[in-house]
Amino acid sequence: MKFELAAGRGGILTKKERTCRFPMKERGKGPLKHILLVALILFVGAGATYASLKPDQFSEGMSVAVEWLKFDMFAKAAEPESSAPPSSQADASSSPASSAPAQSRESAPPASSGPETPAVSLEQAQKPLKIDVSLKDQKVRVLDAKDRLVKEFACSSGEEGSETPTGTFTVTDRGESFYNPAVKEGAYYWTRFYKTYLFHSLPFDENEDMEPQEAAKLGTPASHGCIRLETENAKWIYDHIPKGTAVVIQ
Repeated sequence: MKFELAAGRGGILTKKERTCRFPMKERGKGPLKHILLVALILFVGAGATYASLKPDQFSEGMSVAVEWLKFDMFAKAAEPESSAPPSSQADASSSPASSAPAQSRESAPPASSGPETPAVSLEQAQKPLKIDVSLKDQKVRVLDAKDRLVKEFACSSGEEGSETPTGTFTVTDRGESFYNPAVKEGAYYWTRFYKTYLFHSLPFDENEDMEPQEAAKLGTPASHGCIRLETENAKWIYDHIPKGTAVVIQ
């Protein structure tokens, strides 16, 4: 080893000076480890001594520590992960809005087979009116001079053996009610179109009580040859169809 000259003296460094100029290796790490090791041994020894002297208190303290450890583990496990994928609801809300109408069009129910919507009102209809009766559909349709629909009613024509005649006829007279003793039935608001064949309401009995079993047959052939209608519809024809109106039955 080389010795440095003392500044300003030119002499050799003394032992003290060499110690100051060339310190020993860094101290402190080795003794600190020893101190921690001794402290740990003392702590374990004290714990063992306490456990042997007061086992109940020691056991209770250890149980509390274990419970707190479990609680901390469960709390961490319950935390949601930040990398979780978005929910399906968010995906659905981000889908194009234009797909909804397409789906509704595909699943739309078939059109109803109910009465047709009138094309014109009675006031707008071009006169003269005419009545078309479809025995196949069991429908009465009131048309104007341009064949536009004004009214449509469900009806019951003559049953088998008492069929309603087909052809072109003309409205003649009318009345508010009648009763036929031969069949023990009557009806309201009749309008004659051929001989004894009439438009009229559903039938009533000899006490003028409506017959529900006959009303249930509306829309199917059920009469003795006349054209049965709901009472309000029979009254509409009685009120609005003039004498001489053409009636076509087919």
